[in-house]
Amino acid sequence: MTSIRALVVCDDIRLEVGGTMTLVGVLADRIVVGPTAEQIAEASGIVLPRAAVYSVVAGLAGATELVWKLLLDGQPIAGGTEVHEPSFDEHRLISFVGPLRLAATGSVVALEVSAAATTANITHRIAVERAAA
Repeated sequence: MTSIRALVVCDDIRLEVGGTMTLVGVLADRIVVGPTAEQIAEASGIVLPRAAVYSVVAGLAGATELVWKLLLDGQPIAGGTEVHEPSFDEHRLISFVGPLRLAATGSVVALEVSAAATTANITHRIAVERAAA
């Protein structure tokens, strides 16, 4: 059965020598923004010029193809089909997207994955908070 083991939203993903990865600027469940008008208006959200999404999908042994869709507040922002090696149980997805417009009240990033006639999905809520003046 297909499952999603991880969904990480960050500023950048760097593929290092030797096959390792560095996730830079990992976003937790909230973003704190400055109080000045230049940074954010009271009623508006924020814009991330670019974001990277790293995810791990498991339960794929025997599957030869993976279909995925990344959504922001229910709207598709990226997706595709990837070939999967059937002898492996896991598959890593890396996607660079942007700009991302996060609502003033926060937004939800979601990943939907289908493989070998099963579907899995996961959501990650990011709240937007304003720092005190």
